[in-house]
Amino acid sequence: MIIIQSTEGDLPTNNVLDWLYFHKNNNVIRLNDPTEVQKILVEKNRLLLFLNKGTLELDLNKNYSYWYRRGELTLYSNTDNVNISDFQIESENY
Repeated sequence: MIIIQSTEGDLPTNNVLDWLYFHKNNNVIRLNDPTEVQKILVEKNRLLLFLNKGTLELDLNKNYSYWYRRGELTLYSNTDNVNISDFQIESENY
């Protein structure tokens, strides 16, 4: 899977996506600016990113590619100081 972060009207990113789709690579996720990460949840074999535009679930047993083209990825916290306790880790193997 390829995760691409860009802005909505970025034509070069659109061209890359067209090329990927032409070559039958439909396993692509595009995150358009602005993307806010509101919560991160790590479980045994998966990572859940709760975004302002939905939830992205990543299987930690698979390989991913991330291409930052442009835009912002904001880690959101409802407090001024981010504390590690804001993030929840659940696993039987730690």
